[in-house]
Amino acid sequence: MLFTKSAILACLAATASAVELRFYVDGRQGCQGSYTFCPNLPTGQCCTTPNVQDVNTALGWYRLRPSTGIRGVGYFQERCGGDEAGSGTSNGQSSMCYPTPQYRSGKFSTLSGARETTEDAVHEEQGIEGSCRKPGGIVYEDGTEFDLTGLSDEQNDEM
Repeated sequence: MLFTKSAILACLAATASAVELRFYVDGRQGCQGSYTFCPNLPTGQCCTTPNVQDVNTALGWYRLRPSTGIRGVGYFQERCGGDEAGSGTSNGQSSMCYPTPQYRSGKFSTLSGARETTEDAVHEEQGIEGSCRKPGGIVYEDGTEFDLTGLSDEQNDEM
């Protein structure tokens, strides 16, 4: 069976897409307690907090593959705009935490040897503006989980 380069790249991209980005509502606890999350976040896609009273959050990256390094970036503003509030690399870990409550959005890129690979570079070449999504779920401290997909922006903000 012959695999093309694009098929192999698609498989590699799929392995990195299992990353889950979490926004911890009570940032004073670091990466603990209740959180909203963006499941299966693809490389280069922004995830942003709902505009709930302009709350800053701690930021956590989960379900990382130790064999696939990532560079996570957190932003002060929604929609991955403005200045970076913090960034770091996974260094073989299965999770990362940015415990200071200063984040409102984040995204990641994969690391391949010494070079960084992002969907943003592809989007830029093709003239496509990067996309941003809101969390797909919320998990409360007691473990209760609610699906937020399909909610309007107003309903999402109320959650």
